[in-house]
Amino acid sequence: MSNASITFSVDEDLKARFAEAAKADERSDAQILRDLVLDYVRHRQEEMEHDTWFRAAVEESLRQADDPDQRPIPHDEAMAKMKAVLEERIAKAGEREG
Repeated sequence: MSNASITFSVDEDLKARFAEAAKADERSDAQILRDLVLDYVRHRQEEMEHDTWFRAAVEESLRQADDPDQRPIPHDEAMAKMKAVLEERIAKAGEREG
């Protein structure tokens, strides 16, 4: 894999402070910038993967909601189930802390 350069401008004071911070960490400014770019790309990839997953989950939920064979769950029943789940998780968290 060949290397490529990225060139951009920053305020001279910022450049000096960045170089000083990099030197304090015993790293070159190029090493730090490579890490920042890599972190950004990874973070963006994770965001895109989550967005793809989320959209697919919503589409599946909508498909299920439109399925005439699906039984709708009344609001009170759904809330009672969620309350039980939350109470169970709260109790387990209390056991771990205590």
